[in-house]
This record gives sequence, structure tokens and C-alpha cells, in this order.
Amino acid sequence: MTRQEKHMHDEIRRSRARDSMPQSELDKMRQLNADYRLAENSDTARLLVRERHGLLTGNEALRLGRLRSALIRIAELVEAGML
Repeated sequence: MTRQEKHMHDEIRRSRARDSMPQSELDKMRQLNADYRLAENSDTARLLVRERHGLLTGNEALRLGRLRSALIRIAELVEAGML
């Protein structure tokens, strides 16, 4: 099977899977894909999208927590006039 034929078979399989999904699941999947496209150039934005959709792994949650802590600390330093 050529690469093009394999791609066509995969696309047909995905299409059939989408056809059998409830509308609410399709809407969630479409929203997630749209969010990922918007966040494609930023690792932090991707983490926020995954968090919003409940898809964070443990390591990603830790990383996002560290980023939030760093941003809070930077805001405190700016507020105190130290940055």
C-alpha cells in the first residue's frame, strides 16, 4: 500500500469515527482543535489549552504551576518598584 493509499484509508476511518460520535463530543473535539491551532506557536498557550480541556498530565500541571508562580513573583516585584 502506498503512502497516499494509507493516508486515504486513515482519513476514511477518522471520518467514520466522527460520524458515529455524539454531536457534543464532535463540538468538544472541534473546539480543542481550534484552540490548538491558535496556540500552535506557544508552549505556554498549549498548556493553557490542555488545562482548559482537562487534558494536562502531571508534569504539565507542575510546569504550568511553576510558570504561574514565576509570573506572580514578577508582578510582585514590578508592584514593589524593583523591576
